Amino acid sequence: MIIMQANGIDKYYSGTPILLDVSLQLLAGEKVALVGVNGSGKTTLFNILNGTLDYDKGQIFLGKEVNLGLQKQSQDLNPDHNPVEELTTVFRHLLSKEENIRELELEMASEQGDKLEKLLERYSVLTHEFEEAGGYRFKSDILGVLRGLGFSQEQFTQKISTFSGGQQSRISLGKLLLSKPELLFLDEPTNHLDIDGVQWLEGFLKDYNGAVFVISHDRQFLDNVVSKTYELENSKIKVYQGNYTFYAKEKKKLKEQMLKEYEKQQDYIEKTEDFIRRNIAGQKTKLAQSRRKTLEKLERVDVSPELKSATFEFDLASQSGRFVVTSKEVRYSYGSDEILKGSSFVIERGERVSLVGPNGCGKSTLLNLIAGLLPLQEGELFLGHNVQVSYFSQQRNDLNENNDLMEEIWEVKPQWTQGNIRSYLARFLFTQDDVFKRVSSLSGGEQSRLALAKLILNKGNFLILDEPTNHLDIDSKEVLEDALLEYPGTILVVSHDRYFLNKITDKTIELKEGLTTVFLGNYGYYIEKLQELQQQKQDKAEELKTEIKPNKPKLSNNKEKSLKKKLDEIQQEIEKTEQLITEYEELLCSPDIFNDHDKNLEVTEKYKQAKELLDQLYSNWEEVESELSIQNI
Repeated sequence: MIIMQANGIDKYYSGTPILLDVSLQLLAGEKVALVGVNGSGKTTLFNILNGTLDYDKGQIFLGKEVNLGLQKQSQDLNPDHNPVEELTTVFRHLLSKEENIRELELEMASEQGDKLEKLLERYSVLTHEFEEAGGYRFKSDILGVLRGLGFSQEQFTQKISTFSGGQQSRISLGKLLLSKPELLFLDEPTNHLDIDGVQWLEGFLKDYNGAVFVISHDRQFLDNVVSKTYELENSKIKVYQGNYTFYAKEKKKLKEQMLKEYEKQQDYIEKTEDFIRRNIAGQKTKLAQSRRKTLEKLERVDVSPELKSATFEFDLASQSGRFVVTSKEVRYSYGSDEILKGSSFVIERGERVSLVGPNGCGKSTLLNLIAGLLPLQEGELFLGHNVQVSYFSQQRNDLNENNDLMEEIWEVKPQWTQGNIRSYLARFLFTQDDVFKRVSSLSGGEQSRLALAKLILNKGNFLILDEPTNHLDIDSKEVLEDALLEYPGTILVVSHDRYFLNKITDKTIELKEGLTTVFLGNYGYYIEKLQELQQQKQDKAEELKTEIKPNKPKLSNNKEKSLKKKLDEIQQEIEKTEQLITEYEELLCSPDIFNDHDKNLEVTEKYKQAKELLDQLYSNWEEVESELSIQNI
C-alpha cells in the first residue's frame, strides 16, 4: 500500500533549480534511503516530504490517517526531566488510562451487588484496552530504548540539562522511536551513537512495522536496514531496488554502460558531421542534408557532470622508527572515576589500527594521552624514534573560529601566496569567496574538510584520527579511504563507521572497562573473534552440563523424587524473583522514586540483589536438571 507519493516536485533557490520533476513513492513498512553528495538537494527534498519546507511545483499525497515522525532538536526536551520522565511523555494516553483503572479499582473496593458487577465489566474493558495498547510493557520499552541508545542505569535519573548535546539528541531519537509513527523520517540517526548503539538501532528499525525514510552517510547502516535507495544527482532522482551496496554496484554498471553508449554515439556524430562537411555542396548534397536532419533529431546520450568531491592526498616528511607507540599499564582518572585501569599495547610502523569501545569508555582520553595533550598519571607511554604526530580531533581544537580559511592555511604555510592557498583549498571544495568565510560560520562537514586540509600539510608519519568521517558525505569518505590506503605512515583511528574501519585498518585495539585487548585484524575480524570466544564459552558450559562421570551409581527413587521436588521449588523461586524484578523495574520508572534520591538508591540496590539471586537460582536449577538428566542417559 502506498502511504506517500510525490509527483513532479520542483524547487528553486534564487532561480537556481535544486529539484526538477522529482517523483517517488513510499510503501507501508518499507525502509528507504535517500543518497547523494553534499549539496545535491537531499535535505531540501527530505524537508519537503516531511512538510517542513514548501515547494514550487508538483503534488504530494499522504495516505489517510498516516502520521509522520520527525526527530526534533534537543531544545524540545524538558531540561528538568530525566530521560525516563521525558520518554514517558510519549505515553500520556496510557498514563491517563492507567489512572482511570486505578480510580476504578478504588471505586470497586467500596461497592457491591449490581453496581459492582457493572464496574467489573467496565474494568475488564479498560484493562483489555490498556493491555492491547501496550500499557503493561511501555515502561520496560522505555528502559530498553534508553539502554539501546547507550544510557546507563545511573543516567536514568540524571537531569537532561546536565547531558551533552549529543546525549540530548539520543534522548530525542528515543522519543521518536517510541512514538512509532507509520512513516519515520530520520536524518543522520547514527550521529552521536557508538557502534553498539548503531547496531541496536539497526535491529530496532529492521523489526519496525512502520516505513522509514532515512538520510545517512553510514554505508554499513544503510546496507543492514534499507531495501530501496533513491539517489539525487543534478536535481533529478533515480530509484534503485536494493540497499547501498546494490545501488553503488548498479550505478557503476550504468555509468560504464552510459559511457560506452556516449562514446559510440560521439563516434557516429563525428563521422556523420565529417560526411556532411565533405558532401553538403557536392553531388551527395541531398544525402548530406538528410543526415544533417537526422543529427538534429538525434536524442543525445547525456553524460551528466558529477558534483565534485574533495581531494585528499597524505604524505610524510620522514619515516619513524619501528615502534611508534608503547603503552604499559597506563592508568588515568578524572577525580575518583578511573577511566584507564592498566592499558598495555604496542603499535608498530605501518600498522593501521582502530581503537574501539562504547561511548565514554576512554577512547578520546587515550588518544589525547598518546598525542601528549594530557599528562600521564600512572604507567609508561612513549612514542618511538622520529615519530611525528598529526592529530585530527573531533572537537576541531586546531581550528581558530575567528580566522577565515585563508588565515587558517597561512598559519601552517606562511610562505604561500594567496594563489597557492586558493589552489590548495579548491581541492577541498572551497572556492571563490568561500576562502574568506569565518571558521565559525562553516558547517560540520566544511570544518572537517578544513581540519583535514591542515592535517595533510603537517606531513606527520603518525596519524591520530578521532572520528574523521563525521559530517563527510559518502563520496568524500571514499576519497579519504583511498588516500589513507596510499598513506605510507602509521594510523590510529577512532570511528563508529564500520565500513570505514573494515576498509582501512588491519589491527584492532578494544578498550573495555579500562583495559585494552589487541586483535590482529580489522573490525570484521574483531567481531568474528568475539563471537568465537562467546561460542567457546557456551560450548564449555554445555560440556560441563552434559559431562558424565563413569560408574556413577543410579539414583534411588527417593533421591530422584527429592531432586524433582527441589527442581519445582527452584522453579517457583525463579518465577517469584522474576516478578520481583519486574516490580522493581516499574518502581524505578515511577516519578516518586526518580525524585527521591535515597529511595532510588534503595530500590536500585534491591533490584541488583534480585538480579544476582535470579542468576544463582538459574545456576542451581541447571545443576539439579543436569543431575536428573544424566540419570536418564
